[in-house]
Amino acid sequence: MNSLWHDVRYSWRILKKAPGINLVIVLSLALGIGANTAIFTLIDAVMLKALPVEDPNRLALFGDGNRRGFISGGGARQDVFSYPLFKYFQTHNPAFQDILAFRTELDRLNVRVLGNAEEGDAWLAWGRLVSGNYFTVLGVKPLVGRTLTPQDDQPGAAPASVISYRYWKRHFNLSTSILAQAMDVNGIVMTIVGVTSPEFFGESVEPVLADLWLPATLQPALMVERGSLLLNQDVSWLNLIGRLKPEISLGQANTATNVSFHQYLISLAGPAPSQDQQREIYQSYISLSSGGRGVSFLRFLYSRPLHLLMAIVSMVLLIACANVANILLARAVTRTKDVSMRLAMGASRLQLVRQFLSESLMLALLGGAVGIWIAFWGVNGLVALVAGEPGLLALNVRPDVRILGFTLIVTLFTAILSGLAPALRTTRVDLAPTLKDVASGRNQGGRSRLAKALVTFQVAVSLLLLIGSGLFIRTLRNLQFQDFGLKQEKVLEVGIDPRIAGYKQPQLNGLYNTLLDRVTAIPGVQSASLSLYSPMSGTNWSGQIAVEGYHPPPNETAGAQWVWVGPRYAETVGMSLLMGRDLSDRDTAGAPLVAVVNESFVKEYLPGQNPIGRRLSMNDPADAYETEIVGVVKDIKFNGPRQKYWPVVFLPLAQATGPESFAANLDVRTLGDPLSVAASVREAIRRTDKNLPITGIRALSEQIHDSVRLESNVAWLSTFFGGLALLLSCIGLYGIVSFGVACRTREIGIRMALGAQRRNILYMVLREAMLLILLGTFLGLIGAIGTSRLLASHLFGLASIDPLTYSVAVLTLTGIALLAASIPSRRASKVDPMVALRHE
Repeated sequence: MNSLWHDVRYSWRILKKAPGINLVIVLSLALGIGANTAIFTLIDAVMLKALPVEDPNRLALFGDGNRRGFISGGGARQDVFSYPLFKYFQTHNPAFQDILAFRTELDRLNVRVLGNAEEGDAWLAWGRLVSGNYFTVLGVKPLVGRTLTPQDDQPGAAPASVISYRYWKRHFNLSTSILAQAMDVNGIVMTIVGVTSPEFFGESVEPVLADLWLPATLQPALMVERGSLLLNQDVSWLNLIGRLKPEISLGQANTATNVSFHQYLISLAGPAPSQDQQREIYQSYISLSSGGRGVSFLRFLYSRPLHLLMAIVSMVLLIACANVANILLARAVTRTKDVSMRLAMGASRLQLVRQFLSESLMLALLGGAVGIWIAFWGVNGLVALVAGEPGLLALNVRPDVRILGFTLIVTLFTAILSGLAPALRTTRVDLAPTLKDVASGRNQGGRSRLAKALVTFQVAVSLLLLIGSGLFIRTLRNLQFQDFGLKQEKVLEVGIDPRIAGYKQPQLNGLYNTLLDRVTAIPGVQSASLSLYSPMSGTNWSGQIAVEGYHPPPNETAGAQWVWVGPRYAETVGMSLLMGRDLSDRDTAGAPLVAVVNESFVKEYLPGQNPIGRRLSMNDPADAYETEIVGVVKDIKFNGPRQKYWPVVFLPLAQATGPESFAANLDVRTLGDPLSVAASVREAIRRTDKNLPITGIRALSEQIHDSVRLESNVAWLSTFFGGLALLLSCIGLYGIVSFGVACRTREIGIRMALGAQRRNILYMVLREAMLLILLGTFLGLIGAIGTSRLLASHLFGLASIDPLTYSVAVLTLTGIALLAASIPSRRASKVDPMVALRHE
């Protein structure tokens, strides 16, 4: 212990002698460690961190094993269980203490406080329907009041709700007087009974957070368009999480759950199920997974990009370590005689290596401390990139034991990686010539070879990162500037929700007509229409169809995406009409059923034929062909920028008869900036019905831009880290060239004294730097080609081995690297021969 403390004190004295160079080392390490800590913090928050509930490891998430897309720790969202099945599991599954149910999708709510001065002010909120034991099973205690109970979740019980801390702070200013406060929620009068703690956000890590938790038995009142689902065994609208009994493992619970599930299916089939029914029953199964991390669509969406960014910042850290190793190697040369003296006096090589490692460890610890500060300064920006709006996403990125442990491991790894090679190289000295003040050519030559290898490695990795960032930037450009099939400029998208304003289906056409008349009368508005959902909004509706004259292959069916729209929709959003006509005011509820289709629909189902006048069926394919095609529009992309064109059918909103008749979007084409008429459109909606909520206002171009936000994040972050890697590599190249010049100062003086011109000296120094650059470039190209397949799935519109991207990356790297090497080279060419000859 005394010897270790002695090493620490000695290292500190050594480091204090060169504060400038040590500052460079600390900053280099801080950038590498900070970048790794920031990305790991985001990975931990999105993918690894457990829910803020009691003993999350005892939670099990239910999934339908027959659906590959069922919700899981890393899967997509689907509602897979009916309410009767949930109630059956509660009483027929011995593996669980209790089981809760929740609806994955959030419901948009119109909230109005009753009985105080604020009555009449309506707020939009997101609500989640949950079973009455939801908070009890999760083990969540309220901050204020109480949570929901099974008694609240009984038909006929007084409606109650629990609100989030975020909603309480935003709308009630943390006032405790909200307990027992009456609210009108989508026409239902209910009472606030409690507030959750600040850290609790629910069972799902999503971009949109729940504001209210409501009893599941309110489903018939909140989802009027779907009717009551509480007794319906055929409709899946819930997901389940159970808390395992202490003595039960997840595997045992999985077996018990499937036994119970098969018993439930047998009871539905009756006393004498057929062989086909029995086969179907025993082919159905439920798969349990760990529920401690909850449900996360972000996990599904960001898993690959985050792992990719982690690989990138790991390379940045390796470059930083190579830089530090080079600096320590250079500094170690000046201590060669000191090392030789200590070896001659009996010090062991292990003691000296330990001394050098203690110095690199102190530098790494300082770099790690600064790196933590950089990480937690930058991670909030990363969360904002993921969420798209500051404060929208419930990610806990505060430092904890795991984050600090990760940083400590990275710091120790950095200390060893950057300090071990210089320590081993410096302690391998030839004592006799060193003690005689004769420089050991073997030692410096070895140092030079190692330093050059490190610089070559830095150049290679930097090129690899530059090529990757170049491919991502070009992918982003291809996604943003592709032909979406519509003229997105000068279009305003206004979200509305007649359903939560209390409208019934027969009232909708009157609302729509009045609204469109008022909006089109606004100065600066060219046209207006309505739609069930807008392009790139994250919503789609598809189903089976039948087309007159088209006969699908055996065991296949025809399908298309359905979009219900108002009059002049194609004109408003800028779709090109290729044949026929657009949907218009005459396509009312009593008029013949009509539709407009896109090019892909015609190519798929009516190739080489005139589609105008052909008929199709939008319901049961066995029904008569009741819908006539009256127009064809150019292909458009509705669901995502990477989506291929596929068949789309546009149907008149006025002819809809079910839930699809509730338009969620008002589309407005303007003569100028669409946001310039936003206030007027808002006022027109208020004059039409002050209770009609506006769920959002944005330009269509902004909405389409946001559809590539994930690719944009990856592109700019990879470019930032690629630029950082290039900067560190150039610093390393500058250092190796400067050190080479310093070691050859006497040689340069002799050459100049013998008649060498400055350009000869400049060429001599630059030639060596160029060799390192060319070798590093060659290795980097090999690495990029070898890893190209890993990037292929992230790209769009270009090959993973793209000549233009590779060429630009090589030219950029070579130009900047040569610039870094030219500075010490020019200094060498200006050396005074007399001064150089006296140089030691």
